[in-house]
Amino acid sequence: MKKKSFAKLFIITLLFFNSFVARGSEKPDSLLLLKQLNSAAIQIAMDSTENFEQFSFLDKSIKESRIIGLGEATHGTHDFVKGNTEIIKYLITHKNFKVVVFESQYGGTDLLNKYIKGEDVKLNSAIYNIGFLNLMNYDILNFAKWLREYNANKKQEKQVVLYGCDSQSARYVVDDLMKFLDEHQSLSKELKEGMIDLRDNMHKTSHKQMKQTLKLLERSFKSLNANDEIMQRLQIVIQSVDLATSSALGRILKRDQLMSLNCKWIFNYNHQNKMAIYAHNAHIAKTSDNSMKKPMGQYISQLYPDFFVIGTGFNQGTVKVQNMGKNPNQTYKSAIDNSYDFFFTQCKYPAFYLDFGLLNNTELKSYVGIKNLSRNIGTGYFIDNAANVQLNYRKHVLSKSYDAMLYIKESTPTRLIFTEKL
Repeated sequence: MKKKSFAKLFIITLLFFNSFVARGSEKPDSLLLLKQLNSAAIQIAMDSTENFEQFSFLDKSIKESRIIGLGEATHGTHDFVKGNTEIIKYLITHKNFKVVVFESQYGGTDLLNKYIKGEDVKLNSAIYNIGFLNLMNYDILNFAKWLREYNANKKQEKQVVLYGCDSQSARYVVDDLMKFLDEHQSLSKELKEGMIDLRDNMHKTSHKQMKQTLKLLERSFKSLNANDEIMQRLQIVIQSVDLATSSALGRILKRDQLMSLNCKWIFNYNHQNKMAIYAHNAHIAKTSDNSMKKPMGQYISQLYPDFFVIGTGFNQGTVKVQNMGKNPNQTYKSAIDNSYDFFFTQCKYPAFYLDFGLLNNTELKSYVGIKNLSRNIGTGYFIDNAANVQLNYRKHVLSKSYDAMLYIKESTPTRLIFTEKL
């Protein structure tokens, strides 16, 4: 997709997510609310290098939940990546979680999955191959090293596996499909050329040509007996063509539903082993702030009522963004007075965890049950001022979107890894 087209779609997406944003409720500054917050919040040591044992309090929160959603209020905050990967380590070592799903393209984690299983793969190259800039950072690198050590000497069924759940691109699944078709003498010259276009030039290929290639592909598979993994890769191509040939609004409406379907397939394919899904807050949320669009988390929650979601928030600090060229680190000032994020900054802890389900009948429980504003920043940057509130915040009911949250007062940017392609 060309840069201008991407920017246009990105702006439309943010506007759609926040179309009903308005001023929040009055600033919650009562001593009683703050006292309850300080009492309920659990302090987290975000500066620790290896301290996932601190998350033992999660046992009381998640109980026997089989799927956990982990969010991030921005795609470029080191503290969210660090905190969420530490939580996943705890889920793996203490709650028997075996599947980790990223908000990245399906198939993009294949090399990284091979690395954590002990295969001879260069780690930097595997992370680069994810193709999702927000995951190409040193926190993910260190997490992958930990996973490789954890998986070492374990039987295959006991090892942790990695997946991506998005289908905006077909580039990571095309080669396996072509190999399968070629082995079964079902890869015509026309289909091969069309598949290569889907892999390498999807943003330049006409809608008509993409649909024609898809027809040839589906026709070729009709008489073949393919395994579940190959059939899922076929579904990713079908989904990616559907998204690419839809309107901007259509893509927004369809993307989360397709991601939820892919998460469902991953969960079932892996024998319903416990699964952690790491994505943006706007995707893992259990309810929508817009009746037209359901987030991925809402679909998953309807399929699996035990789905437990931990959202994130922050007050101020620096965030890594993708639309500022040579200045990717952009600073956000203190959250606006009437927002959830501003209230939480009054807590005595610089970083904390708050379980909404354990608040009982308190004023704090009522406060997080009222529709209000919270940070909602994706990959891009919009000037942090009153004119852009609808682009930098989301208006929703916090305790309906998430079951709990991880909050930090100060955001620090991710450190990206850059390496040559394979």
